Amino acid sequence: MPREQHQGELALEIWNALYKDKDSTPTVLAKQIIDYKQQEMEEEIARLERERDDATAWAKQLYAKEMESKNTAEQPVDDPPKTTESDGKGIQTENASTKSDYKDQYKAIWPTTTVNRVGPTIHLHEAEHYYKERNMQGLVDAADNAVRRTGRSLTQKQLAEAWVWLGAGHCFMDNLNYGIRSLKKALEILETLDPKDKEVEKMTDVALMWKSDIKDPAERFDTLLQIPATVLVAYRAYSHKSLTPAGIVVAVLTAIAHAVHPWNLPFVLLVVFFLAGTRVTKVKKEAKEKLTIQATGGAGGEGPRTHIQVLANSLVATVLALVHAYTLSLKPEVCYGWGRTLQDVIPIGIIANYAAVAADTFSSELGILSTHDPRLVTSPTLRRVPRGTNGGVTLWGLFAGLLGSFIVVFTALFFTPFCPVQQGPYGGTLSSLQGGAGWGWEEKKYLAIYLTIWGALGSVLDSVLGGLFQQSVKDTRTGRIVEGEGGKKVLISKAVPKIKKTAEVRAAAFGHEGKKSVPSPAEIDDSHGPTRVAESGWAILDNNEVNFLMAVNMSLGAMLIAAQCSIDYISILKTLLPRERNMTTPVDVLIVGAGPTGLAMGLELALHKVPFRIIDKSQVPSDKSRALVVQPRTLELLRRHRITEDISQRSTDVRGARIFVNKSQVAEVDISDIGLERTAFTRPEIISQAETEAIMALKLTSGYGVNIERGVEVEQMDQDATGVSVTIRKDGQTEQLRCAYVVGCDGAHSYVRRAAGLSFEGAPYKQGFMLCDTQLRWDMVGSGEAQEWKVFMSSTGFMILFPFKDGSVRVVGTLAIDPNENDAEGIDPTLEDFQELFNKMAPGTGELYDPSWIAKFKLHHRGVNNYRNGRLFVAGDAAHIHSPAGGQGMNTGIHDAINLGWKLARVLSGRKRAEEISEKLLDSYNEERRPVGQKLLKGTDRMFGYMASTNYLWLLFRNFLATWVLPWVMSSRELRAKAFWFISELGIRYRKSPIVSTAIGFTGSMRGGDRAADGKCETPAGGDEFLLDMCRGDCFHLILFAGRGAQMATPADLKSIITRFTKPLATRDVGEIEIHRVYSSKADDESGILDPEGELHKVYGFNEPGYVLVRPDTYIAHIGLQSAMDGLLEWLEENY
Repeated sequence: MPREQHQGELALEIWNALYKDKDSTPTVLAKQIIDYKQQEMEEEIARLERERDDATAWAKQLYAKEMESKNTAEQPVDDPPKTTESDGKGIQTENASTKSDYKDQYKAIWPTTTVNRVGPTIHLHEAEHYYKERNMQGLVDAADNAVRRTGRSLTQKQLAEAWVWLGAGHCFMDNLNYGIRSLKKALEILETLDPKDKEVEKMTDVALMWKSDIKDPAERFDTLLQIPATVLVAYRAYSHKSLTPAGIVVAVLTAIAHAVHPWNLPFVLLVVFFLAGTRVTKVKKEAKEKLTIQATGGAGGEGPRTHIQVLANSLVATVLALVHAYTLSLKPEVCYGWGRTLQDVIPIGIIANYAAVAADTFSSELGILSTHDPRLVTSPTLRRVPRGTNGGVTLWGLFAGLLGSFIVVFTALFFTPFCPVQQGPYGGTLSSLQGGAGWGWEEKKYLAIYLTIWGALGSVLDSVLGGLFQQSVKDTRTGRIVEGEGGKKVLISKAVPKIKKTAEVRAAAFGHEGKKSVPSPAEIDDSHGPTRVAESGWAILDNNEVNFLMAVNMSLGAMLIAAQCSIDYISILKTLLPRERNMTTPVDVLIVGAGPTGLAMGLELALHKVPFRIIDKSQVPSDKSRALVVQPRTLELLRRHRITEDISQRSTDVRGARIFVNKSQVAEVDISDIGLERTAFTRPEIISQAETEAIMALKLTSGYGVNIERGVEVEQMDQDATGVSVTIRKDGQTEQLRCAYVVGCDGAHSYVRRAAGLSFEGAPYKQGFMLCDTQLRWDMVGSGEAQEWKVFMSSTGFMILFPFKDGSVRVVGTLAIDPNENDAEGIDPTLEDFQELFNKMAPGTGELYDPSWIAKFKLHHRGVNNYRNGRLFVAGDAAHIHSPAGGQGMNTGIHDAINLGWKLARVLSGRKRAEEISEKLLDSYNEERRPVGQKLLKGTDRMFGYMASTNYLWLLFRNFLATWVLPWVMSSRELRAKAFWFISELGIRYRKSPIVSTAIGFTGSMRGGDRAADGKCETPAGGDEFLLDMCRGDCFHLILFAGRGAQMATPADLKSIITRFTKPLATRDVGEIEIHRVYSSKADDESGILDPEGELHKVYGFNEPGYVLVRPDTYIAHIGLQSAMDGLLEWLEENY
């Protein structure tokens, strides 16, 4: 047994015995177990891949033989060939071919032999592999291939396995209808096999696991049962005179529309509402008839309901049921998942409709029996009104409404086919992968509570609407409320009218109701004046219209809450509903980590108007000044967000650096002019990371309106072919996200990097280090020297002093005590340790006092093997960590974010492009930034080694360089520029990137992938501005250079080029491109930009008219002469 395997097995035994039930495990033990399990998994995958490759090679061999047998028949192959020698085609076989005369027999056997041997080997093993990898789409495809293409030749056991894989895959993807059918077929086949076979037993368990607790669509009311149920309800309505004849017809049609739905829910709720509503209408009917009167002069109380009343209560639910049935025909669902799509929220609207109208019916029919007169809900004083007044409420009526709502919701709980909470092999629930979640008792309980309350609020809304917009009419003779027949309006009388004969006929014909009606003779009292007066409300709506308006509002309102589309509604819901039960939230991009890299990513996505969320596990931003330098190239990129002025204002004005060796000054460096050209930023800004982050965060929140979510931690992350499922937790509550892409900007201990399976290769430095931000009194510092870096080197180590704007300093030096001992005992260095280091390194007398931050640390140099895995990306410290030498770390992370940010924006822009183009664009992030990270690691390693080495010979050489060579280098402006070109990151270029190019024949020094050179130009308005300042950062820019001297193009020439270039843009989906015209001398072009003395023309190499296509991150995408511009659009379309 290999030593590693033995250690892994032993570690696993130790863990089972000692640590299984504990909250923590020793790191070494955990690593051995992880490595052991990783090795087992890799060996299994390698085995499966070998079997697949063998089967594929054999399939190619058989296919080749079939092609060769067109004229000469071959003996069918019964067994896979043995590997002995090459047949010259890359396939190892024992015999190249076997001739025979059985051509017809071979043709008959060929498909069977091929499929029987190769199909199961490839498709079934692929399915198993995809299942383990949690690639559900791949699983479904492989299993479907096995069933459809090779099913006839599979053994029964193989066929059952294929159906099991297919069913599991569909269930995982929420295609539960297809999943159940597949699992049923698998179980049917498994029943015919030997139950003692372990493989059969295992497949049976898997199939039953997926199938259990899921309702089959066939397990519902049969249509044949719904027909007699509809007939019985119609007969009951007729016999009890609950509905008018027209009402019965409409009710039957409504029932048929509900029965069309594949679920029982809509039909059952309709029946329950009808039966419960008609039942409460009959409660104490005689007593209620005495409380109101009919408009026709008869006794009050509810008469037979008309077709209008049926529609007012059920039309909304009918429409929703038909729409939901249609969506289910497009994407069948066996069960109801907790989601926020239209298909998921419509059932909530149906339930809410019937809960609300039932609450209103119960409240009206039972509330009128209260022992107290109702109070008018729309009255400021809540005055008492006669019973039956629209808008009148009583406590008994409110309770009755709550009861009616509960009856409907309680029924819905039994007839809604909720998806079960069932643990799958990876811990997820059956319907959680595509935006749903299983329904346990807790979810159902809260749903019942909220919908019951919501339905009861429907009766309150009906009272408010009725009190405002429906006029209540009181009979002055009896003091009772007059009810209109069938819910119609009731007219009031102001005086005794003179009634003509025709009016009397009309009144009789219309039942004394409606606009053309007049009071019946029985209603006219010549001696008492008006007999009907308005009690409350405006005569805008009748009772049926109020009921319909209430039903619409309550149904749509419930759906809005379920879909989290209403801020007001959902804020209430979130205060009641535990976050563990929240629905999955779709996110285009999730940024994990809100340090400088994450903030830069957020700024870039916000600039391109890409929806995203940014989270960080820290409750508050860090106030520690980790990084101190913002390099010129970083300033160029952040200029696109208009924050460089804020950085400059808050930075420390560092004028230079002094270098000491063995307490003696050996060099002085002036960094006020480090020789950088072709940029608006000629030196770095010295500012604490905390302040840099604050400026970026302020721009993100106030400038772009983005919320930075702090105190949020990632709990789980799983990606598949269509997205990334993420579980996050805040304040003990979880939320499910479904993200298109996730970017890990979460530092050296990145969760995203681990989830992506990326390695982090490297090692820690041997030295330990300590850091202190403190005040300093030093007799060597004059008034002009306070704002200078000071570097001290000796045979025992080094120390650096960094000045801050407030007069304090940062002291960084080698650790005076053993870092391993510190780590073990948790001992931090003290101010005395720094004072001792200062006394050893610095000349003169100095005192450190009033420290604000003391820390120790060990530096690492590590880098990932790839910046991308599928839909997961890493950036910043999550991708590379190294020494702080040169001030590169934070800056490189910001560059990572900006490089990836605009590419994600382009992919998510909705433009039509081939998938391979999007993949190529996203892959270019790794191909462009990883070489930069690797070069950075090597460069900072060398710089750090120069500073921190304790080798005696190297110390002598270093001291010689610092004493004699460094001053000479820094005295030359040209040499200073070369020295700082790498540190400033202005020299970074991507010439080997697959998405940049240089036109054939162009011989200028600038190439595709280079940083676009900058320089001052004269704007069309006459002011001075840098060229790249005129190029906003959310699109591509085409800069046309007119050329120099006699070869300079005229404005007419450039406008002709522009016309030729832009004309095809209408038919090509390449996004927005801004075009600029640059002349080397004055030209008659009102929009032209002047390049004084043609300096930028020289830099770019344009003596002849040329062009530069600049990316949003101000790198050159394509460059060349204008004579070679043909095909630029095609190239852009093929690469971006």
